Amino acid sequence: MDRDGTILVAAFALRDREGPVSPVAEKLRALLPASLADVAEERRPTLEDDAIAIIAEDPDELAWFQRTVARFKSFGPLSPMPLLEVYACPQGDYRWTRPNVAYPVPLCPSHRVALDRV
Repeated sequence: MDRDGTILVAAFALRDREGPVSPVAEKLRALLPASLADVAEERRPTLEDDAIAIIAEDPDELAWFQRTVARFKSFGPLSPMPLLEVYACPQGDYRWTRPNVAYPVPLCPSHRVALDRV
């Protein structure tokens, strides 16, 4: 894969993806900092390699990751990538990604409480 930033962007997207938190997402939460802006340039190659190794542990997560990288690359260098608004259950076991502002933020399906923006 190219080292153009899309690997980490897709890894962050997988980590923050909606639905129940997967074991791979948990490992990515431990590996990755709070935001992409917090990644020092010299650490990017190591983080990319470590993220890919974690994601490759699960064939379904790897397939999702590869589709996401391809989707992000389709925007091209001059096109803005979509901004993802991610929300999470305060109890930490559910995440939801808002596709755009037209979608209202749902309640956590497990606990029926408001999701917090992360």
